[in-house]
Amino acid sequence: MSTTPEEDRRRARRWDDPDGAVEAAQERARLATDWSAQMMALTGTGEAERGGISVEVDAEGVLRRLSVTDVVASKGGRVVELGVLTAVRAAQSDVVQQAEALTAQAWGADSRTAQIVSQEYGANLTAPSTQALPNTSGPDGGTW
Repeated sequence: MSTTPEEDRRRARRWDDPDGAVEAAQERARLATDWSAQMMALTGTGEAERGGISVEVDAEGVLRRLSVTDVVASKGGRVVELGVLTAVRAAQSDVVQQAEALTAQAWGADSRTAQIVSQEYGANLTAPSTQALPNTSGPDGGTW
């Protein structure tokens, strides 16, 4: 297995300065700990029906808060159903964007870590698309 000249220089520096290599590893571990804590603390928000429905999801995309105004509720179950799903998807997308930004800041936008985070968080968009839902509303515009 051949190595590049840059890899050879990095390897030589580690042997020439073992304390520096340890300090670099400790700094990377601190960075990883801080990044992990920030990632776990992420929350995302989303709205629908002109703000009449608002939600908050946690770092895993799970719904943690839901608010529906009386005006929106009076429009019927189908409107509320579609609005909640739309708001949850927006909140989950908000978490994905924040996670990608934090990861790019910590590890670099082109890093393997950034690629994996983007794939994993993108898979957390679990709310069904409103376009895929069957129309189950009755003649009164919706059911509860």
